[in-house]
Amino acid sequence: MENPQNFAAHWALYRIYMKREDWLSIIDILENEANALPEGNQRALALTRVGELWEEPLGRRDRAADAYTLALRATPGCTEAREALIRLSEQESDWDHLVDLLYQEFQTSVDPREQYRIAMQLGEVLLERSKNPRKAMEWYMKALGLEPGSLAALRGTEHALIAAGEWRSFMEVRRRLIDLCVEEQTRLALFHGMVMLSHLHDRDAVQAGESAMAEFADLDFGWTGSLMDLMLERELLERGDPGTVLRWIESRIGRKDGIES
Repeated sequence: MENPQNFAAHWALYRIYMKREDWLSIIDILENEANALPEGNQRALALTRVGELWEEPLGRRDRAADAYTLALRATPGCTEAREALIRLSEQESDWDHLVDLLYQEFQTSVDPREQYRIAMQLGEVLLERSKNPRKAMEWYMKALGLEPGSLAALRGTEHALIAAGEWRSFMEVRRRLIDLCVEEQTRLALFHGMVMLSHLHDRDAVQAGESAMAEFADLDFGWTGSLMDLMLERELLERGDPGTVLRWIESRIGRKDGIES
């Protein structure tokens, strides 16, 4: 291109190449436009469009990621480029890169609701994908700082604490979760699970947990008193697998709306 700043000529060529589906020529036009523009939103958007073309229809995720990264350098707050990189990182199972991108998104966000969403996503990725429960715990705690009454954040914190083997801290979080839960049968189930996990990992907390359950002695214990459940309880306790215990508890209470945000 002899005159990269001649945007009218570029637009005419762009329309011709679009009809021909000449994607590489379109990319050439957009890159020339981006290079002629100062750092800022317009340059970031042009580079994002380059990335979209590399990604689809050309199917070159590596080149698409390069273009999206350049767009973010031009404008660190470019939502389109960051979301595209997050999507690519998920598709490629590049969890470390995904964590970095989400962290950057959290840092640039000024909306507490958006920060809460990102903190929850970071907690989930760090716990389930990166297998880093302690870092996951930090982000779930950040989410709780943004929304102190979030049951979802408390549940995430619980799972991170269990994965990290922080049983006493788990008991504290479980009590907080029970306090926030309003449905009595679900509260009873959560107390019951706390006692079971106490038997597995923190015998000093057993008495406290059983005392707490006594508050609900006048309730109908229902499924907790059935012979089949008692037999399964014993088997799970002997197995000593807290993850299995948790899955069993959640299956018994049917993951009711009362324990989820």
